[in-house]
Amino acid sequence: MKKIGIMIGIGILVIGGGLGALAYFNLWPFQGSKIAGVPNGALVKKEENAMTELDILLAASGKVSFNMEGKSAFVYLDVYEKENRVSHKKVAGISSDRKSAMNGELVWGVVGLNLMKPEEVRAKFLVNSAQSEGAVPLKSVLTNQSEQSSAASEPFENGKIKLGKRYILQYWNRSENGVSVSEDFFNKKELAKKEQTIILYLIFK
Repeated sequence: MKKIGIMIGIGILVIGGGLGALAYFNLWPFQGSKIAGVPNGALVKKEENAMTELDILLAASGKVSFNMEGKSAFVYLDVYEKENRVSHKKVAGISSDRKSAMNGELVWGVVGLNLMKPEEVRAKFLVNSAQSEGAVPLKSVLTNQSEQSSAASEPFENGKIKLGKRYILQYWNRSENGVSVSEDFFNKKELAKKEQTIILYLIFK
């Protein structure tokens, strides 16, 4: 009888733990209108292992999913010359007057055959029942391409969303002093070391 009680107790723990995991990751039957596999309040990068036709057209691309509460989600493209921001353009965005559930995905891409010579950046949101997409050309933005360059794609970890934080989707810098990538991409001292910096980023508010 004691063994049966222990087995029942273990079974309850296993089932409870399993249901807890399903609820945490918003998996069936707890998904509702949320993005499956993404915890509440989190931003998760989606890895695409299979190659598609779009890979021929895009020098870089990515997809992120999120379940959160907020007023807005925007993708911006900022251009710096040294530490001075010379351009700030909205690529795409979703917003509302009041704080509400924002469950959705963002797909972004860099058009071109060479990541260091991008032609255009594109982004598309699909949040709840709304969508927004846009593009910004880059050919006219780039300065001296003979300088040493570096780039980074989505250099952030999955985790809880911090409102107001700038999540970098794609980053470029050009410098006569050689390639360098800083942990703080928006640091004024680091920006001043580079001739030009271009940052595509996502921000929630």
